[in-house]
Amino acid sequence: MQNLPDLRLIKITQPNDFWALYDAALDDDSDPCHNRCILFDAYLAGILYSLSANNDADVSKYSKWYCKNSREIGLMPCLCIVQQQQCDILWVHSRARRMGLGKKLVELLQIKYVEAVLPESVGFWKKCGITKDIHGNDVV
Repeated sequence: MQNLPDLRLIKITQPNDFWALYDAALDDDSDPCHNRCILFDAYLAGILYSLSANNDADVSKYSKWYCKNSREIGLMPCLCIVQQQQCDILWVHSRARRMGLGKKLVELLQIKYVEAVLPESVGFWKKCGITKDIHGNDVV
């Protein structure tokens, strides 16, 4: 795992930031794009979050990972839809995986439950200490 910049949690409230994250997901040919209505509804409802570099030194050092065309300087290519400690969608761009961004989102948002777990993400959720979905079923 690489060293992370000093990151802060941000609620996505600006259209440019929403579209920058969406474009990053498109660029990655990722699952969140298949849920574009859910993503847009989460943005409108104020339950869409991401991470951003917290200081100017980190902005230049880690610029290769940031979303393009965002209003938020240092917007990381990751997002999370969460309400009441329940995660509906968590996504990190493939170029920024295994850096700790997903874990940082889980920690800062105090996630306790997941809506649905993709088979390829079971190990991630277990490492984060999330062992049950919202229905009380084991994360397998």
